[in-house]
Amino acid sequence: MSLLFSKKKKSPYKKTTELPKTAQDTIPFIEAYDNGLFLVDENKYTIIFAYEDIDYILIRDSEQEDVYQKYIKLLNSLPTHVQYQEFIMNTEIDVEVLRKAIVPDEAKNRFGRELYRDYCHIMDSYVAKANQGASKKIRLIAMSFSPKSKFEDATLLLRYYRDIQTYFQAMKSDTKQLQPMEVFSILHKFYHQFDHVDFLLPKNFLSRGRRIKDYIAPSMFSFKPKEIQIGTDRKVLYPCYVCQKI
Repeated sequence: MSLLFSKKKKSPYKKTTELPKTAQDTIPFIEAYDNGLFLVDENKYTIIFAYEDIDYILIRDSEQEDVYQKYIKLLNSLPTHVQYQEFIMNTEIDVEVLRKAIVPDEAKNRFGRELYRDYCHIMDSYVAKANQGASKKIRLIAMSFSPKSKFEDATLLLRYYRDIQTYFQAMKSDTKQLQPMEVFSILHKFYHQFDHVDFLLPKNFLSRGRRIKDYIAPSMFSFKPKEIQIGTDRKVLYPCYVCQKI
């Protein structure tokens, strides 16, 4: 596999556990490769892929049990030395995409200009409400692996991904391995939820003495006892619920 970028200093690996103090400290990527793998720690590699939602609530009880059993088989199929994490991130709905989906093209209007204008006005009000009360979910899975000997290779993650892909297909859910720039763009969206700024990475960012983390994370990321401050004026509260019964 070919190296896409590497920004190592004298020792990029931390021998002791440290709490992150900046936004950049929360991003683990050290190297990225053209096959979609990431080096995230000393001899530890990660692959990230997206998966489609499974309409579990909408299917019949018998089908729900079948999907549940297939999901259990998926988890049990993972090797013990592979870390498996699922992430669900809420993002804003693309208003223009939603509007194009529900408002017909004016060129195809057959009901008169005035009726079309009134219809668009009503639909625009629904689009505005949907933008305020709904969100788009990005569903990701990260698998990490540390080769234990010279006979093991980080590309084993690609084989494990193909196995996982088969299980998701059995549950009628498509998966897609994300390439580095796609992962960076999603992370940028996570850290800039309210800025509406697209992710841009200069080709010569390494020669500028910058890290890719500097282009993903905001300039300020302050950890406080009950909240996390992102940027200069945005605060995020992460509620935690502990289930009392199993």
